[in-house]
Formats: sequence, C-alpha cells, structure tokens
Amino acid sequence: MPPTLHLSHLKDPSAILSDINEIPYDNAGRGAPFNLDEDINVVFRAVNVKTIWSSVASPSVDTTMFAVATSKGAMLVGLKGGTDQTWTTRADFAGDDGAADTLAVDFWNSNLVLAGMRSGKVRLWDLRSDGANNVRFQHSSSVRNIKVLDDNKILVAGLKNKMAIYDIRFTKGPQQSFRSGIKASIPFQEFPTYYLGSHLYPQLGFDVHLGMGLIASATEDKKLQIFDWNNSHRDIDLGCRQEPLFETLDGHIRCVKFVEDQTSRDGLKLLIAHGTKIDVWSW
Repeated sequence: MPPTLHLSHLKDPSAILSDINEIPYDNAGRGAPFNLDEDINVVFRAVNVKTIWSSVASPSVDTTMFAVATSKGAMLVGLKGGTDQTWTTRADFAGDDGAADTLAVDFWNSNLVLAGMRSGKVRLWDLRSDGANNVRFQHSSSVRNIKVLDDNKILVAGLKNKMAIYDIRFTKGPQQSFRSGIKASIPFQEFPTYYLGSHLYPQLGFDVHLGMGLIASATEDKKLQIFDWNNSHRDIDLGCRQEPLFETLDGHIRCVKFVEDQTSRDGLKLLIAHGTKIDVWSW
C-alpha cells in the first residue's frame, strides 16, 4: 500500500455550535464523541513514493493547494477551479530517494515553495515555471522543520540539535570545501540551547507564533522547549532533560499549536497533543 494523504473539509462554525448544543451527556457529565471535521473527502495515494513526511496549506485564500514533502521530493496537491472542480497534482521530484528525500515544506508565498531536505539543502520551487528550482542555502544538518518568518528570514530546525534563522538577502548557497565536502551556509541567528534528540522520531510537534516571535519545539524525550527568536539565548525550557515534563505525560508530543483565544485574559494559548490527550497551556 503506497503512502496516502487524506483531505477533509472542516465543518461550518455556525453548524458546529448548533451540533454542540445537541450533544447528549451522561450522568457523569461526559459528552458523546464529536467531530469538528467531516468524513474524508479525498484520498491521494502517492505512487512510487516510499514516505510522506509532512504537508502544509497554501497561504492564498483564492486557491486550495497543499505542498507535500515526500521521499522523492516536493509535491503539490491542488483543487482546480471551474464548474466541475477536480484535484490535480504536480511533482518536483529531483532524483532518487536518497538524493531528493524532502522532510519539510513551507510556502514562501502563493507562488514559491521551500523544501527542506535530508541532505540539509533548502530548495526553492517556483510554481510559475516548469520545474524551475534551485538550492538557496545549506543547513548544518538534515532539515526537520522549516518556517518562513517574513519576506527575508527563514527558520530551519534540524537534527544534531541544530536550529537557525537564515536571511536570504545575505546567505550564500552551499559551497564546496576540499577537506570537508559541502560547507553549511552561515546563518543570521543560531539557537545554541535547542535540543531535539539523537533519532529521527516521526512527527514531533513544532509551531511558530509570528506575532510574538515564539517557537515551540517538542523533543524526542517527551519535553517541550519554547524559544524567543528575537533573543536566541532566551528560552523557556519546560522540564529539564533528566525529569519528565509531566508525570502524566502519555507519550511523545505529536503536535503543538499556538492559538489566539479572545475569551482568555491573556489571549494566547498553546495546544499540546500527546498520547491520547490534548492539553491547553496559557500564559
């Protein structure tokens, strides 16, 4: 069975509120299971691809498009407009699995996709041209997460406990060194206390709050770190490496997400999915 990508529509918010009011509760106050999304609408099977690592939605409100990171490179899945809407795919497969393994993707804008590779290269895919792409810079380890911070700065988090911000106005592409092979590009800013772990554990949580300049990153030993990218030496280490973050932590932190809550006094919350639970942290 090839790796699959499931696409679902979220329910309309007004319909969700109506449905919540009709949820039956038992004597203990437990409600019946409730889904915020509809049934799976579209299933894509990536033929000739070993692994789908991650995906991200396009920031454009005018198009429905997803960039997908696969073991053979980046892929686009989009909804073609018109009266008879159909889903289409485009691939930017640059080589065999070993050379093109892409672990992370992000949209720079609606026309440009950044692809972070296992080799540490960060490639730029211009969707307006046929397969035109180039390597913009070289990270010092495999790229596990990538996030566009603004028009010029790109955050890259990788293995070997390496996380850095690159400014594309000043960052040079990969350079060949006679003694050590490919040399990493010089970053704009580094995070010396960033810690991930020693193995490639799949799907650990990672999120960025652009407005407040915060980075939340889960580790392989079930911890969570929060960084302030305006000050790379200031980090909030929630739990040291020797002790668990919480005694009741069910498992690895598979997803983290900053959310704005207008009903909260502080406004900002962090959702953390671990094991079978979702915790809500607030400031």
